[in-house]
Amino acid sequence: VAGRIEGLVTFGSNTIGSSGTGADIFMIKLGPGNGVLKFAGAITGASEDMANEMVVTTSGSLNKIHLVGYHSNSTYFDLNASTTQRTATGGVDIFIAQYQQSGSSLPTLNWVNSLGGYQGDVAHGVDVDNGGNVYVSGHFFSTTVDMNPGTGTSNVTNYGATTSSDLFFASYTSTGTYNWSRHIGGNKNERGLALAVDKTTGGTQALYLTGYYQGFYGTDLGGGNYGSYVDFD
Repeated sequence: VAGRIEGLVTFGSNTIGSSGTGADIFMIKLGPGNGVLKFAGAITGASEDMANEMVVTTSGSLNKIHLVGYHSNSTYFDLNASTTQRTATGGVDIFIAQYQQSGSSLPTLNWVNSLGGYQGDVAHGVDVDNGGNVYVSGHFFSTTVDMNPGTGTSNVTNYGATTSSDLFFASYTSTGTYNWSRHIGGNKNERGLALAVDKTTGGTQALYLTGYYQGFYGTDLGGGNYGSYVDFD
């Protein structure tokens, strides 16, 4: 389970969080059947941090935990530690993190990507395919966001020029390396809220994306034609 806490919070005999301003992210594991607490950890920072979705894949006794959301200012992504820090460019930035965990041990961070521009950029959905590739959806207000955390540049550009949000979805390898990214945008708000990968064996794995858009062109949906547009590219 992952979510949001403010201040110091006690789970069983574990007190986690921070006394800083804003909110922190918590992650806990409960035992099957009886709900006994296995571990409790926190991702802490100087300002507002939020986990929006988590997906776990399992191979033998090893779990890989994929967590997405947003962070602001400077954030430490190691649970209950101040080791691996990422600093937001401005406003709030997207984060994509992978941890590994087994039994009752506290998860250890494998990698984290922080992506964003100078406005508010947020990841909402995450899923993993059979090959370990990670897929992420969300929205961005920034003029451009470089979706490639490596040495290359792979910008998505906001059609609304920061006055509205555009939808993005992107793919990364199992080690966090950039695969590709796409975005959907117009001159109103579009957001990608969830996505799922078809994990049936054989053939091409389909990606399903849901969310909402406000823009349309040439169609009266009952509320009148606002004269806006959406580019599904």
